[in-house]
Amino acid sequence: MVSDYDFSFEGLMNSSMQSIPIGNGDLGANVWAKDGAIYLLLSKTDAFSELHRLLKTGYLKLKFSQGIIDSGLTFRLSVEKGILYIENSKVKLQIRADAIAPVYKINIKFKRKSGCKLTVINYRNTDIELENNDRSVYQLNCESGVNTGFGCVECADVVFSLDENCIGQYHHNKKSLYEFSLAHQGLENFTEKNDALSFLAFGFLAKSEQMTVSDGALSTNEELQEINIDIHSLSLQCKNIEEWKDKILKFPKSDKNRHIDYWRSVWKKSYIYASGTASAQKMTEGYIYQRYMNLCAGKGQYPIKFNGSIFTCQPSPHFKNENYDYRNWGGYYWLQNTRLIYWSMLFSGDYETMLPFFHLYIDNLSLAKFRTKEYFNHEGAFYPETMSIFAAYADCNYGWSRDGKHKSLIDNNYIRWYYCGALEVAYMMLRYCDFTNDDSFLQKCIPFIRETLLFYKAHFPTESGVMVIKPTASLETWQDCINDTPTIIGLGAICEWIKNHDSVSSELCELCDNILNRLPDVPLEKRRNKTIIAPCEKKLDTHKLNCENPELYSVFPFEYYRVGKDGLQIVINTYKSRQEKASNGWQQHAVQAAKLGLKKDAIREIIRNYRNTNKKCIFPSFYGPNYDWLPDQDNGNVANAALAQSLVQADDECIYVLPAWKKNMNVEFRLPISGNFITVSYKRGHKPEINFDKPERRRIIVF
Repeated sequence: MVSDYDFSFEGLMNSSMQSIPIGNGDLGANVWAKDGAIYLLLSKTDAFSELHRLLKTGYLKLKFSQGIIDSGLTFRLSVEKGILYIENSKVKLQIRADAIAPVYKINIKFKRKSGCKLTVINYRNTDIELENNDRSVYQLNCESGVNTGFGCVECADVVFSLDENCIGQYHHNKKSLYEFSLAHQGLENFTEKNDALSFLAFGFLAKSEQMTVSDGALSTNEELQEINIDIHSLSLQCKNIEEWKDKILKFPKSDKNRHIDYWRSVWKKSYIYASGTASAQKMTEGYIYQRYMNLCAGKGQYPIKFNGSIFTCQPSPHFKNENYDYRNWGGYYWLQNTRLIYWSMLFSGDYETMLPFFHLYIDNLSLAKFRTKEYFNHEGAFYPETMSIFAAYADCNYGWSRDGKHKSLIDNNYIRWYYCGALEVAYMMLRYCDFTNDDSFLQKCIPFIRETLLFYKAHFPTESGVMVIKPTASLETWQDCINDTPTIIGLGAICEWIKNHDSVSSELCELCDNILNRLPDVPLEKRRNKTIIAPCEKKLDTHKLNCENPELYSVFPFEYYRVGKDGLQIVINTYKSRQEKASNGWQQHAVQAAKLGLKKDAIREIIRNYRNTNKKCIFPSFYGPNYDWLPDQDNGNVANAALAQSLVQADDECIYVLPAWKKNMNVEFRLPISGNFITVSYKRGHKPEINFDKPERRRIIVF
């Protein structure tokens, strides 16, 4: 059935904005056709420059003999097979980012013999100095005249050839932001250094036995019936670039059948097919395409970038000539934005692609502990909201003028006292363990969870036996308050989970007891004569400064209230009286409505997100830019998470089927629940057929 949702397009494109994405989880490409040529904009999940920008790894132009594609083309992206087919009456192409090996495979077949030329377009052929207001290097942004002490320059890329049948390009970092950021943020004495930017080399090598290097391009010497081009992509830390060249020349073996088997297995593992109405059709399409985007970029060393993933396609506004390395908010990770991608993966059962996100926090625990000791002189670990791959603040958020300031004082008031993001990461890890029954991973994440809890135990004082969470922020909306709801709910959710599981140590249980015994009550307030959850116990801000509803973190992500739990009316009142009702982007009302069983609200918000495609693009899941950048990875993943939760939810005692689903829509789905997979077939007017992978003891409740 997934083959019914292959993406098709006829004609030529007018710009890179109309590109089609392909990827294998670590490397990707935007592909489009224009002016008689096929263009490939190559990318990789770990291609970070010396300035911590995620750069493109190459830009290729595939030009054919005169007239081959001038008459227009038919594009068909088989999401079932992970292959892009391009053809007309004169030529047929197959392009894939191989699922088994770090290579792109291009097969070209002509109806009549023809030739082609592959040109490397190196738009980084000179050193690039970025402006101090260029948002793609957000971490180094500063006001005019401010000297950051670190030059905002990226070195030039080099186009090269290793034999007559290949041509490539590489970027080799000559310096690194790592040491500068640590020193600037008062962490220069950290001894467990892990600089992933220094001497990082990344790029590609294109090779074809039917083509040779001529005038800086790979060209055919004669007209042929069929041409194959392989493109090997590689990232490697090495002081001597010859080491990278030696490895890039060794093309790994790929296998088309294994590639197809991988993609088919993904679509069989879990799925959602809704039908019966136009809205149902749109939800199915939206779910498949966003999940495809996740799978194309989710298996690399680092998490998916919320602001465009590896598929950014708009030229930089700061350069006259083509430059595709721009993304608003730059190369750092915003936790509040990144996390939504990974909740969506949990609810679709794509567990493998969640691990890079978890390891970003687990692998940087040493620095987080060191920072806590340096800044606050107590135990535990905390992580910034805006964070590098090595867990440092974005330097501009930390602040440039440090005279007279303690090293713990963060200039950016949006994240100054915003610590609770790590609680959500910890809770997601525990829910991952629920879904997968992976006890080995639980043991890996316990140190991170323990140190996160120790931070709260040590950081906030106790008055009259109750923890006073101050100074703190309730997300970015109430930036100065007391006892914020997300922290209270998050601490409670984590500690209760740990106390209810036997596979954790008594020491950790005692820590949780200590926190639970001192935890403030969830703040409540009255609005329109109804009791609702408040964003915090006391607001010290005079007005809110962002457009979030912190009180609804009690529903999602922390699941204190949801379908099947007592006291649901209070949080339904809270949802209906919420102040912020904006949609799209990272707004998560759709998931919260689904968690509460509010069918009308959930379906409306899901559809609204899936219809939020950028009108300049042709691929349906190129959403945004919304709050961030194009293609916005929050917009589609919020919808995907909400759609899954509208179909099934579960706790230790019950499984809730169709809790927020409109009964006029048919649906077939296979989705994970904690410790199992459920398969449901529902047709309007009939009882759903329900099956499980493993026997279930829990009560099944159908809505």
